[in-house]
Amino acid sequence: SNDDSSGMSPMERLDSELGLCYTFLKLDERNFHCWNYRRYIVGIKAAMLSSKGKHNTNNQVDGSFTVAGTGAAAGAADMLLGESELIMGAQIVAAKQNETETSNCGTDYAGKDDDDDNDNSRQKIKDLLQSEWNFSQSKIEENFSNCSAFHYRSKLLPFFFTEKADSLIQDELELVQNAIFTEPDDQTAWWYHRFLLDFASKHLPNDEFQNNILENEHELLSELVEEANGQCKWGLLALHMICTYQLKAIQEGDADEGSIVQKKEELNSYLDQLVLLDPDRKLRYATMKVV
Repeated sequence: SNDDSSGMSPMERLDSELGLCYTFLKLDERNFHCWNYRRYIVGIKAAMLSSKGKHNTNNQVDGSFTVAGTGAAAGAADMLLGESELIMGAQIVAAKQNETETSNCGTDYAGKDDDDDNDNSRQKIKDLLQSEWNFSQSKIEENFSNCSAFHYRSKLLPFFFTEKADSLIQDELELVQNAIFTEPDDQTAWWYHRFLLDFASKHLPNDEFQNNILENEHELLSELVEEANGQCKWGLLALHMICTYQLKAIQEGDADEGSIVQKKEELNSYLDQLVLLDPDRKLRYATMKVV
C-alpha cells in the first residue's frame, strides 16, 4: 500500500512534515536544523512530483535515490547531472530530469496525455519552489538577522535565475539593502550580499555586472559607510570586494596605468580603515593589500 499506518499517502505525509517545519520555525525561526530538514522534505516532494510525469516506470522514487548526496545513488546522480547542477539536492535533480525527459518526448511515447502529465508535473514543481521562495522572503522580512532563511534562499535562487535573469539580482540586492541599511552591523545580510555579487559575477554578462550591479552597489555602500563615519566594518569589506572586481576588469581592459593605480589606492584605503576599526585582524588585512 502507498499509505502509512496513519492512513496518509506519501504526499500527505510530506505535507504534514512541512506543516511541522512551519510550526517549529514560528517558534525558532533561525533553527538551521529545521531549515535543513525542510529542504530535505521539499526535495523528496519535488522528486515525487517529477516521477509522476516520467514515462520510465523503472525509476522508483525513494529518499536514498532522489536526494543528491544521500545514499549509494549520490554518485549516479552526480554523473547524470553534473556537480554544478546539484545545487539544492533533489529539487534540482527532479526539475532537471523532468525538464530533459519532457523536452525529449518523441513518437515512442503515448502523446498528448503524457505531455499533459509532464507539463502538470513541471508546473507543480515550479509552484512548490515558488512557495518556498515566498516563505523564505517572509521569514527574512520578519527578521533580517535570520541567516538560515538567507542561506535557504541562496539555494533556491538558481531555479529562478534563468527565467528572471534581468531583474532577479537587482530585486535580491534591494532586499539585502533594506536589511543592511536597517542594521549595518549585522553580519547576516552582508553574507547574502557577498553571495549575490559572487553569483552575479559568474552568471551575468560582464558589462551588465560592472556597469549596472557594481557601480550602483559602490555608490550606495559608499554613502552608508560615510553616514557611519567609516565605522561600518561590513560595509568596508563589501566595498573592498566590489573594488577587487572592478580592478580585475580594469586590468583586463584597455585602461591606462593611472586608472589602475587609482583603483588600487582606493582598495587599499578600505583595508587601512579596517585595520583601525578591527585591529585584531590587522595581519589579515595586510595580506589583502595590492601593490
